[in-house]
Amino acid sequence: MTDDARSELAARGIELLETMFYGGDGYPGFVEELTSPDLSELTLSQMSTLLYLHAGPVRMGSLATRLHAGLSSTTSIAKRLERRGLVVRRRDSADGRAVLCSLSDEGRRRIDGLFAQRRVAIESRLQGMDIGELGTVAHALELMARTMPGEAGSPDLA
Repeated sequence: MTDDARSELAARGIELLETMFYGGDGYPGFVEELTSPDLSELTLSQMSTLLYLHAGPVRMGSLATRLHAGLSSTTSIAKRLERRGLVVRRRDSADGRAVLCSLSDEGRRRIDGLFAQRRVAIESRLQGMDIGELGTVAHALELMARTMPGEAGSPDLA
């Protein structure tokens, strides 16, 4: 495959993904569809924090690294989320100097609701596909998942 053909295909893939996520041609994308009223008041940094904490408690330093933010900024984000009842901060029992941050029950309920809403939206798009098309989509997503850094890039695809 020539570099020009590769570039054209990559550009088309990016265009399709952007349309799926952000919408186009008079229909909403996943981002607009999945703006939950329960979470619409949050900033991008606050939402990123909740999504990251969904996997479990994290030390504030690790959270700051993940958010590409300073520790003081991350602490401010966590305090605002804690005041809203969405996260809990507590001392790490293994190291009393460190603070762990985790989702509260309410924070988990809201993020779980967002994930359920996302699954329904994606399933509704897949319902009209035949088995061959579903296989093609699954294969393409597996290929993309392999390019993801860290844990997301190492799913068991066998």
